[in-house]
Amino acid sequence: MNLRTWTRPCGRGAARVGIALALAFCAFGRIAPAEAQSDEPPPSMEKVAADLKSTDPKVRRQGADTLHELMDWLDRAVIQAEAVKSAPDFARIALSDPDATVKAEVAEALPLCGEAALPELLQALAGADPALRARAAFLLRAFAPHSAKTLPALIKAASDPDPTVRVAALDV
Repeated sequence: MNLRTWTRPCGRGAARVGIALALAFCAFGRIAPAEAQSDEPPPSMEKVAADLKSTDPKVRRQGADTLHELMDWLDRAVIQAEAVKSAPDFARIALSDPDATVKAEVAEALPLCGEAALPELLQALAGADPALRARAAFLLRAFAPHSAKTLPALIKAASDPDPTVRVAALDV
């Protein structure tokens, strides 16, 4: 269905509303304009993981953006099965990438990795760097309702000598 057939039976005012709605949906990413639609398959999770490991900040950010888009458009089970393979890498990136946007977008995808991401996060929580421990505690909170391993670690982090770690662990 194109925009013309969608608005033809209506009067001029309704046509304007229809056009405005279509543009709003395109602007918010709900439907893609015809020229942006592609028959190409989405990038593989391996490609996204490789982009996220790049030394080039632009490539890492592009990988994070692609990961975010995949989360929006692909079936959760499909992306979860692929994300588990890259879980340790995703956990390391979510903990310590120098780009805050990359860190945040990968952190949002981290729960899709399931328990495969936990060893990296638990290791960081036990590390010496307080900022890394706080970040690990923050990320582990997303796993707390679903994993028996995270709750004891967060309880232990609640008595950490660093107040930032305690806040990150307790702010559930």
